[in-house]
Amino acid sequence: GTVHCYVPLARHLGIDQPLYGIQSLGLENGNGHLSNIESMAASYLEELRAIQPDGPYKIAGYSMGAAVAYEMAVQLRSEGESVSLFLLDGGFNGKSSEQSALTQAEQLTATEREGLEELAAAHLGATVESLRELATDELMNHYLVSAKQLNLVPADISIDQFRQFLRVMASNQLALKSYRPQPYEGAVTLFRTPVSDGNDPYYGLGDLALGGVEVHEVPGNHTAFLEDPGVRIVAEKLNDYLLDNQPELVALAN
Repeated sequence: GTVHCYVPLARHLGIDQPLYGIQSLGLENGNGHLSNIESMAASYLEELRAIQPDGPYKIAGYSMGAAVAYEMAVQLRSEGESVSLFLLDGGFNGKSSEQSALTQAEQLTATEREGLEELAAAHLGATVESLRELATDELMNHYLVSAKQLNLVPADISIDQFRQFLRVMASNQLALKSYRPQPYEGAVTLFRTPVSDGNDPYYGLGDLALGGVEVHEVPGNHTAFLEDPGVRIVAEKLNDYLLDNQPELVALAN
């Protein structure tokens, strides 16, 4: 839900490429985060239009942010706007993060537990056993340190801000799971990690993107997708698409 992950990409795209990062409501003020992808996209479009009232628009989104970027593009195209859509290792192929189970803890709300499960399983390599070994306060501090080391959250984030981050993350994951994407009247450029046999190389976009899907494979894994060396490949390819139209703004949704 944060735009923190886009910092390396912004640096590799260069100082002449305007970028506008849009992140989840509720991260700053502790409330007001949205519970469905459609509302998130509409809210993000309000932010985008405050900077650039009319198209053409260039929108990218990573991981869960890819769903928001996709819905933004769907809404814009329904209004007759021109959109270039770039999805960064995100789509609708039915993949879900390994679910870990936490023991009941009075200090954690249900959404905090779900957020911590998603974060731990998807990014920190946690197991059910490792989660159960730690008491609640130790658990929060342990994963806060790990999240900072992996550059998932800003280095100066407090434990209270981290708790709110988990609440927003859990809400976003629930929104993603309930989202039913509509067909998109345009083409999609998909940057993705290698897929194993039997998995959809188009991330479920083949039947949704009516203008086709162009795929660029990026070595590595999902967690390190926007870090070196993969981010250099993504930036180089994105620059190829943007070169003829610079310095038009690119919106990064998450």
